[in-house]
Amino acid sequence: MAEPLGALLARTRRAGARLAAYPERAPVDLVEGYRVQDDMAEAMGRPVIGWKIGLTSHAAQEAMGVGEPICGPLFDGLVHASPAHLVVSADDLRVLEAEIAVRMARDLPRTDAPVSREDVTAAIATVHPAFELATKRLPGTIRESAPWIAADGAVNQHLVLGEGIDWRPDLDLAKEPVEVDAGDTTVATGIGANALGDPLAVVTWLANHLHERGRTLRAGDIVSTGLLTEMIVAAFGTPYTARFANLGTVTVQLDQA
Repeated sequence: MAEPLGALLARTRRAGARLAAYPERAPVDLVEGYRVQDDMAEAMGRPVIGWKIGLTSHAAQEAMGVGEPICGPLFDGLVHASPAHLVVSADDLRVLEAEIAVRMARDLPRTDAPVSREDVTAAIATVHPAFELATKRLPGTIRESAPWIAADGAVNQHLVLGEGIDWRPDLDLAKEPVEVDAGDTTVATGIGANALGDPLAVVTWLANHLHERGRTLRAGDIVSTGLLTEMIVAAFGTPYTARFANLGTVTVQLDQA
């Protein structure tokens, strides 16, 4: 009997590996992709401690043929404090993304009414500079069909968090600038508005999306809100630092397994 797809993706993820070929049957749409994601998350055997969001630009959504972002679970043990040294395989994609992350202060209640931006901001505890390290369990490049992205947990591998600051209402995350340095060289720049116009809009989208799936954001959950600069393919042995104007810095270095 063939191994269930979610279990296969979880086993490959736990091994730090990538599949040599696509499984015979692909998820047909996003609904099935998220169903596989749920199976993968259960098979991981690690608590889910938050969510990462991808496709937070309209251009990326249009390229993938979808009308909204895609999310995936963050697992206990795969979220790290800055500065971090991560050991990854030579065939990993090593896609490094500078992002803004938030940590929730309390659960968002499940209600029939849509979750508002005000609901979200009232439930945020802290805001953090973050690096997401992305790779696929599937073959090929970072480009992928939307159902497969969902099934593969939105291609998250690791998340690195800077110390961050307490949330306060006067923070304008949409206008938060960031520079990314590789060693002593600036290699990318961006701004918070590159994530769906405002990182808080991303968190609001996620809260409503999770409610549609019978879930909710919980106290302590981390939400990484999406790419702010162009994607960076990280070199082994080089420290990368994202410097935010108000949120501080986050640093990561990749070492080859």
